[in-house]
Amino acid sequence: MKGSAFTARFNYLRSRFPDRWDGLVRILDPETRALAEGPCLKSSWYPFSCFVDLNLKADRLLGKGDLALCREMGREAAKANLPTLYRIFYRVGSPEFVLDKVASVWRQHHDTGHSTVVFPGPNRASYQVHEFAAPHPTLCRSLEGFLHGSLEVMGLRDIAVHHVHCRLDGAAVCEYEGTWTPR
Repeated sequence: MKGSAFTARFNYLRSRFPDRWDGLVRILDPETRALAEGPCLKSSWYPFSCFVDLNLKADRLLGKGDLALCREMGREAAKANLPTLYRIFYRVGSPEFVLDKVASVWRQHHDTGHSTVVFPGPNRASYQVHEFAAPHPTLCRSLEGFLHGSLEVMGLRDIAVHHVHCRLDGAAVCEYEGTWTPR
């Protein structure tokens, strides 16, 4: 997984939980701890197991243990990682344009799988992750948040994103449905 997924979470957790950051770092697996202590380069590749370790332990220590913090971190990662070049498109582009971009960059951040998006109706999208080698609940919740954050940056209202089908439950793909009210 790309380092940008880690750096966004590290920055968010450090700023939101400054008095508890060191405690989190201490309980991380050695490889994940090394990333948290740096350097962790946004453009470098790191093991997905470190992503899972960080998300699970942060959620248990700093959240409620229900993976809601994973969703929150995903939402904040979308805001932090939107490339500066694309920010204007997020402000003036359509939700369809933005979600197409989100789907097209999957392979830039993950070394397996791919994603697609379809629009079954106005102000509605279905985002699907296909053939990801290691589905995990922390990624599923993070993606819910990331998709929500991507739409939020556009200034849309009444955003709802739900994980409606999961490979971990036997579905062929992980699927997320999103709805919104235009700005």
